[in-house]
Amino acid sequence: MTTPPTDQHKFAALDGIRGLLALAVAYGHFPGIIYFPGAIKINGGYCVDFFFLLSGFVIAYTTRQGLPTGPSVLSFITRRIGRLWPLHVSLLGVLILCKLQSTFVIWLTGKDKVIPFLESSYEPYKILTNLFMLQAFDPNGGSWNFPSWSIAAEFWVYILLALLVWKTP
Repeated sequence: MTTPPTDQHKFAALDGIRGLLALAVAYGHFPGIIYFPGAIKINGGYCVDFFFLLSGFVIAYTTRQGLPTGPSVLSFITRRIGRLWPLHVSLLGVLILCKLQSTFVIWLTGKDKVIPFLESSYEPYKILTNLFMLQAFDPNGGSWNFPSWSIAAEFWVYILLALLVWKTP
């Protein structure tokens, strides 16, 4: 007699599809790094949308019983932060270091008169919007890491989901 599949086993195929979609989105951001002769052009926007739909379905299914207590809501939010924020902030740090390095080289060579950190995508306040994952809501657009708008949007949708399914006593 076989045991019924667990929730984890039910979504193994969806995890594979989500992985392929994530790779397609990454490829869309770095088309010059990996070149496949004769490859079809992938619309990354549709891949992001479909990834969000699948992720939303999986998370909604796993929280279908609701988050009955304050501690379980806090645990859900903490797990989401732990999954998204560390890599996001690490990459932001790398980008800031790269900008500082390029600024130093520009100053040494004296070839460019651009004032660093005043370009629209690299304004200092955008470091804060990125740290607090608010870059998706910046009306001026641009960000230290442009693709991270999707992570910021996903993060705040997780928070909204937790509050919507929280069952108050």
